[in-house]
Amino acid sequence: MLGEIFWNHIGDEICALPAEVLRVSLHNEKLHVHFSGKEPEYGQVFSGVLVLQLTKQHQEISSFYINTKKGPPPTEQKICFTLQGSFIDTTFSEFHGLWTEDGEQYEFEITVQVSKNY
Repeated sequence: MLGEIFWNHIGDEICALPAEVLRVSLHNEKLHVHFSGKEPEYGQVFSGVLVLQLTKQHQEISSFYINTKKGPPPTEQKICFTLQGSFIDTTFSEFHGLWTEDGEQYEFEITVQVSKNY
C-alpha cells in the first residue's frame, strides 16, 4: 500500500472510513495522490486525485471527487470540497489539514510513501 487518508468529523459525529492511496506521482513540484475508498453501509465507493504542492507552507485546494453508488440504478455524483493544510516536514510524507464538504468540516490526514523515483 502506498498510503492512507483519514477523515474525522469535527465533533466526532461521523467516523469516516479511511481511503487507500492507489498511486502517487510527482509533476512540476506537485504531488498527485490518487485515492479510493468504500462506504459499504451505503453501497458507495469514492475516488479522486489530490494535487498537493511540495512545500511546508499552508495551502488551500478546491477540487472534487467522484462518489458512485452501486445498485439499480447506479449513480455517480461529483462532490466538491476544500482542503486547507500543510505537510509536516520536508519528507512530504504526511499532510494534515481541514477538509470542508457540504458545510461539514473534517480533520484530514494523509500519509504517503514518497520516493524520488516518481
